[in-house]
Amino acid sequence: MSTWSRAASCTAPVTYPSPDAFLYALSRLCARFPDAVQVLTAPARRALEQSSGGSSAACGSVLEIALRTLAADNLDVTTGQHERRVRLAQTQRPDGLWPASAYYRMGRFPVYFGSSYLTTVFAMSALVPAATDPEGREWQPRGEVAVHDFGIRVPDRFHPQMEAIGERLAHWATNVGLATGATGQARLRRAGFHQVAARILPDEQTPDVELFAQWVVWLFHLDDSQDEGAMGHCPDTVHAAYTAITAIIDGQSVPAGGAAGSPAVAALTHLWPRTMAGMSPAWRRRIRGHIHRHRDAFLTQITHRRQRTLPTPEEYPGPRRDANGMFMYDLVEVACRTEIPETVAAGPAWKELCTASSDITAWCNDIYSLARGRPTGNPPTTSPSCATPTPAPNWTPSTR
Repeated sequence: MSTWSRAASCTAPVTYPSPDAFLYALSRLCARFPDAVQVLTAPARRALEQSSGGSSAACGSVLEIALRTLAADNLDVTTGQHERRVRLAQTQRPDGLWPASAYYRMGRFPVYFGSSYLTTVFAMSALVPAATDPEGREWQPRGEVAVHDFGIRVPDRFHPQMEAIGERLAHWATNVGLATGATGQARLRRAGFHQVAARILPDEQTPDVELFAQWVVWLFHLDDSQDEGAMGHCPDTVHAAYTAITAIIDGQSVPAGGAAGSPAVAALTHLWPRTMAGMSPAWRRRIRGHIHRHRDAFLTQITHRRQRTLPTPEEYPGPRRDANGMFMYDLVEVACRTEIPETVAAGPAWKELCTASSDITAWCNDIYSLARGRPTGNPPTTSPSCATPTPAPNWTPSTR
């Protein structure tokens, strides 16, 4: 309560450069657990309303205005919302981003965290008004889940055979060696790969959804081998594995050696004949190229591990999206039984759609798994631009 009192008097806690950042965090708590924190809701509204009158409604940095707007939505405060959203719309830069500002401070040290990308996420979310019913109360359309932080409504639909697909997926993964023993099976169930496939493909035929789920397991097996096994440290192991993978895709005999008996190779011999059926040579060349880029991204990560370096912000996006498995977007065509025409697949619009989708999943994964990588002593694949300390709360847009 003492921390709240400081925020209510417009003095932020030491970890927040601005009271608006703390108010936003508190407003989320009030909206998520209204009964448990009821004692805080009224003071939060009063503090917000005190800063929402007249010209002060849209004062401060762009990030502060965005956070104040989101906090007002969470606390059902409407005063000043129109002025704030107008101000946010006016401050968007020609490149589509909003300027960087400090969101978080390293305790009592004068080191601040933020970026133009982070400000942009909050600004875009703040520009989407909260949905209300005719009586002014927030509502959610039936069958959808609101993702408030990005203003996107995601259909909450799953394939009706999801659980049956999960049972068969576990059996298949055991048979081909991708999930062995009780520990492997438990890890597979916790991962929920069948749920991923069932949500991405809620309306497709069950065998197609099951095939896609098997590919997801295969991809994550390779990823785990790179993170935790020899493939993450030995280029020769990577080359041997992908030589065998390429041979299967090309319809050739797998070269004798260690990779020939690996679970990934064994699983692919089951996956590929069902996958390639009905797909054109152009599609096969496309997925082959994406798998080779997956290999090259692994080799790049090995180089960084050996040199104990991180990719620069400029180097990070390309290899990271390739390591994320761009070939999975080729496999959506298989699951939907609809091959994208080569003229479209080679065009900039389709490539941008696939790369943007991959970037979102890859970056979210890196942020989520950053803590897991620290105890191993291995440099993470994530770019240092995710949280780069800077010496001052206000910096030029070029500073990351």
